[in-house]
Amino acid sequence: MFLPVTNVLSAPHCGEQNPEAAPWTGSQRPPDLYMSVVTTGEIEREITQQRQSNHGFVSGIESWLDWVLSW
Repeated sequence: MFLPVTNVLSAPHCGEQNPEAAPWTGSQRPPDLYMSVVTTGEIEREITQQRQSNHGFVSGIESWLDWVLSW
């Protein structure tokens, strides 16, 4: 069971490249990864801040967050 920090979970979906986090995250079983309410809030805050200026980012990260929260 892992509780990764926000930037580890969101970096691949935000266009950021983290050469260590992406392969690690991809190699984990989804049931072993958990997301805290703090991480959810930080991602939602970023969506709100980017909504007016970066529609591509918002669309992608919202879809990903909805998918994660539907588990």
